[in-house]
Amino acid sequence: MTQEKISLSDLPGVLLYCRPGFEVDCAGELKSVAEDAGILITPHVEPGSGYVFSGPMESHAHATLRAELTWENLIFARQLLFGVFATGSLPAEDRVSPVMHIAETKVLPHAGSRGFGTIMVDHGDSDSGRELSKFCDALTRPMSNAFKRANLLEKPTPGHAVPKLHLFLINAGHGFVGFSDLNAAAPWPLGIPRLKFPSGSPSRSVLKLEEAFLTFLSPADREQHLRDGMRAVDLGAAPGGWTWYLVQCRMFVTAVDNGPMDAALLTTGMVDHVQSDAFKYVPRHAVDWLVCDVVEQPARIAALIADWIEKGLTRKAIFNLKLPMKNCLREVLDCLEVVAKSASRQGLRVHAKQLYHDRREVTVIVIP
Repeated sequence: MTQEKISLSDLPGVLLYCRPGFEVDCAGELKSVAEDAGILITPHVEPGSGYVFSGPMESHAHATLRAELTWENLIFARQLLFGVFATGSLPAEDRVSPVMHIAETKVLPHAGSRGFGTIMVDHGDSDSGRELSKFCDALTRPMSNAFKRANLLEKPTPGHAVPKLHLFLINAGHGFVGFSDLNAAAPWPLGIPRLKFPSGSPSRSVLKLEEAFLTFLSPADREQHLRDGMRAVDLGAAPGGWTWYLVQCRMFVTAVDNGPMDAALLTTGMVDHVQSDAFKYVPRHAVDWLVCDVVEQPARIAALIADWIEKGLTRKAIFNLKLPMKNCLREVLDCLEVVAKSASRQGLRVHAKQLYHDRREVTVIVIP
């Protein structure tokens, strides 16, 4: 088929899920990665929708982005789909058949497999998207059964991961169909880990730290980096959500905050409460972990963490950058550059992610 005969409707796109309100930042990050790879794209942004779509694009550009993009290395994306095509209007009497046709004739050739491992019916994390949750759940079983009857499902085998098919619905009659590459996608539905607030924690902020460790560290990494007897400093600790989580990991924690700590935490014998300013406290000896959820300008937090790393006061760190109202991506990248300079001199790596339990903030980890 010649270039002129290729219809735009036959060319794939890329779809990213994100936190509603951060579509512009997500699109900017996607565009930057594409430009670094020599590809010019114009992502479609629908403010408040919880998704960003870029396409249609030439197959070589799609293949390049598939090689360059991973969910782990994108800050503002919760999930990442390739081989994405718009559904057009889905008739109420049969939404399954047109989706299956698109999946078989358009999506599957880009997926590199004989079928799909499972079928996901997704929605955005926006107000309108969440209203579709029950509808998506009800559609999943008939979709899966239809794909099974059509021999479009493939079982994974050792060493052979099978992509998932996703129908992302904008509303009951329109959406996108694409696949997630298991080597590049988030492991949770919608890219959202469902965590239960633990009884005993002094605050819900504990969920941010738990999600951070799940996101940034593999099970083997968690076994290595969250060992019994490690020592940590929690800057801005009160009332103690992050300190509580570290204590559950059997770490000894210096909780730095002028405010009061949870009384039960102080009875564990594993917490030393130091009433001090987070920007003035200096430990006597280097610690294994520095954690920080202080509400402060992101540039000031970045400089503080970089200083601790530069002076060798901590071996690892997790901290949050509270985001401004505009130019969030630029602010985050500037802060990461400051931290990365000190981290690289200590042989450490920096990763950042806007987590589900974050709000207007981005979580950053610094590890060997």
